[in-house]
Amino acid sequence: MHYLLRIDPASREERLLLQSAEARNILISHAVSEILSLPEATLEVYTTDALVRREMEAQGRDVLFDPQDSSPQSCGKEPSPQSRTARALGLLLERGRGAGDGPVVVVDYRNVHLGAGALQRLREAVSAEPEGCFSSFAPARDHPALLRARFSLKGPEYLVLPEAEAQGAAPFSRRSRPFFFDWQALGVWDEAQDPYILRMEEGGSALNLAPLAPLGEGARDLPPDAVVLLRESACLARRVCASPSGPVAPRAAVAAYAPLPEISVRIETTGIPGRLRWTTECAGGLLRLWPMRGRHVGGRVEVRLPLGSDRENGAGSGEFEVDPECDGLLVCHLVPAEGEDYDCTLPLDGTGLWTFGSELERPKDLATNRTICNRQELPEVCEQDWSLLAGPPRALLAGLEHGCPWRVVDLSPREAAKVSSALHLAVETGVRLAPEHLAGGADESRAGEKSAGPCGAAPGCREAAVTLPGDARDAEEFLAKRRAMARRTFTWRQLRWLLEWPRRGGDVDSFLLWVVNTLAARKMDQEPKKLFEDEVRALVRRDFTRLSGRGEGPGPGGGPGRADVPGRTFAGSVCGLGSDGKEMVYVCVQREGQPGELQVSELWNGGTRKFGREGVNYRNLWFDCDQGLLYAFFLDNNGLARGIDLFDRGLRLQATAALPAILRGRGRLNQLSGNASSLFLLDYDLRLLCEFDKRTFVFRDFHDFAGRDLVQYCVCHGAEVFASSHHDSMVSILPLAGGPGRHIQNTSTLFAPILDYDVQAGNIHVVAKSSFQDLEPAPHWLHCLGRDGTPKGTRYLGEILAWRIHVMQDAGVALILDNVGNLQAFWCERGA
Repeated sequence: MHYLLRIDPASREERLLLQSAEARNILISHAVSEILSLPEATLEVYTTDALVRREMEAQGRDVLFDPQDSSPQSCGKEPSPQSRTARALGLLLERGRGAGDGPVVVVDYRNVHLGAGALQRLREAVSAEPEGCFSSFAPARDHPALLRARFSLKGPEYLVLPEAEAQGAAPFSRRSRPFFFDWQALGVWDEAQDPYILRMEEGGSALNLAPLAPLGEGARDLPPDAVVLLRESACLARRVCASPSGPVAPRAAVAAYAPLPEISVRIETTGIPGRLRWTTECAGGLLRLWPMRGRHVGGRVEVRLPLGSDRENGAGSGEFEVDPECDGLLVCHLVPAEGEDYDCTLPLDGTGLWTFGSELERPKDLATNRTICNRQELPEVCEQDWSLLAGPPRALLAGLEHGCPWRVVDLSPREAAKVSSALHLAVETGVRLAPEHLAGGADESRAGEKSAGPCGAAPGCREAAVTLPGDARDAEEFLAKRRAMARRTFTWRQLRWLLEWPRRGGDVDSFLLWVVNTLAARKMDQEPKKLFEDEVRALVRRDFTRLSGRGEGPGPGGGPGRADVPGRTFAGSVCGLGSDGKEMVYVCVQREGQPGELQVSELWNGGTRKFGREGVNYRNLWFDCDQGLLYAFFLDNNGLARGIDLFDRGLRLQATAALPAILRGRGRLNQLSGNASSLFLLDYDLRLLCEFDKRTFVFRDFHDFAGRDLVQYCVCHGAEVFASSHHDSMVSILPLAGGPGRHIQNTSTLFAPILDYDVQAGNIHVVAKSSFQDLEPAPHWLHCLGRDGTPKGTRYLGEILAWRIHVMQDAGVALILDNVGNLQAFWCERGA
């Protein structure tokens, strides 16, 4: 049988390793002797290393030399094992070498423990099935159930369905079904059903409504990209769709707030009630749809788009079921992320082995129907490790490029171990090489420093300075991007208002809320930075300020003036602080020798009353503004964590639940907070954030945030945790899903003990002080920072000992409580 030994170092460490004669003897000579010990074995060597080529030819070996750049300083992304193997097989076929169409075995030189036994097992399997393609598999190092796929998000978009029959006179006879549209928020109070057109403001910064001038007969008189809306009621509209001869087919869904949808997927009615059809040219990804009926959000529909190789005629299509009374669809298109930029991560489902109920839940083992809580319970999974490949060369090459049903060759963990650096060689064989083979040697490092460009990349790379021309703001490209940004902002704002409308009688999908709130705000703040940073930041702040003014709270939408935020004093030391976001303030008060009690106070008139169960030792609280529920954390008689009381908006006790068993009885749990699906408590002793389901109270996870053991105060908002370290004078934004966070350390975070996050404006409110002392009054300041640490405002609080801070999101008010119960209230920085 013919064997091809593949010696193609890919990384800088592998190339340095082959500079050592001792390493070459251990790796290459071992592989050659093991192969030639088999009966009737012929060997050919494929290499990209000139030194290895010379040695092999000196020994009389047949060598396929592929002259690639193998210098230790060569940079760039390492090629995959598949592409390297395909290159070797392609060269073998190109030069007519090997055993013709007979099977060939490709061996990786890095497998230092791969012996004649594994090669003999493979030889026997190939002899029994000479036309098959074989590949080695080994236990997965990183279990796929613990990994998450990265996606970029297109949308969200609100697509409305057309009416089945034409209504009214031309040019408005083709209409959509009614959909949510807040006319009064855009200054339209007239109840007449006159048509309006969404027009771009001069300069392209925003969209507004204008009465539509009378049109002549026929749809041809409508502008091709016009968004014409007909008023149905105070919060409903219809969009005028294009005629059958126009750019949009009569059955296709149209974007409610934009000329054309940004989602690259077409949705059409099929003529069958409740059945829709999707079509796309995109390859791969997920299509997530939420049917809408009035202001009600239905259950999520998820469509997995086929890969290019799974398609017929180059396009993907399919059908799905929805409520026959559905008016439209909220749509997100998740496409696999390219490069390092991505919007969200989703877990990987294991076909037939495990599944996920949602993005935030732990995997469930389908064989036992039990939730997987640790690595030891994960089902065993093997992965293709490319140590050995065998089969006809052309079949192998086709399998590497397009995929094929591989026959499995099992390798033990020892046989699958690969040596790719001097450190790996020392671990696997005990052989320690000279220092120059660990990091390239001092001379090579200095040579690399001299030859590298100023940006740290390849030689000859130069720094470049870009200066925008003076008339850049008048450039058509700039205006086009600004118009697209304004349309996107308008759409997100409408969706926010739709989802924040008084309760719809059902939970909105947490992923949809995250998209519309968190992701939309981040995209508005970051996507156009390169072109018009200051202008877009001002636009975003203005939009969120307008949004926060809606409702019954203070500010532009009602309530007292901006100078009338009264303070007050609570009798005792306040250990918990929260609010309904608008006007009601909830506190947990401790008095010496008495159990903690719950109190509620109206922000504007100062009236205070107690609530909760008598004799219960409450320690902290959190109000869920989305659900209108208050969670109060309490201790047992020994001061240990016990459970949570649940109150409705009227402060009536609804339920009492014990904490998960793993948390009960702990002595230093505090700082209750939550998001759409979970509650969180900070364990002061272990410096861990404990997460459990807020509906079932089932424990979910511990979050240690890369072992930052000095986090002293934290609060959760959405998918992020905002934490402060008094000792480090640092504020951190940490993702719950793991991975690197953002850390802010400047004069505004000096000895910062507490903080909170203003979701509406995207600002962090930090209380800092002048002294490191934990329990002594000192001068305090309230700083407002952007997410990147940019200072936006400062207020002196006096010589106090700040204990708690809370931002009332809808009211736009920051509350600060000191250790003796004095409450101060200030307006948040939300202006443009």
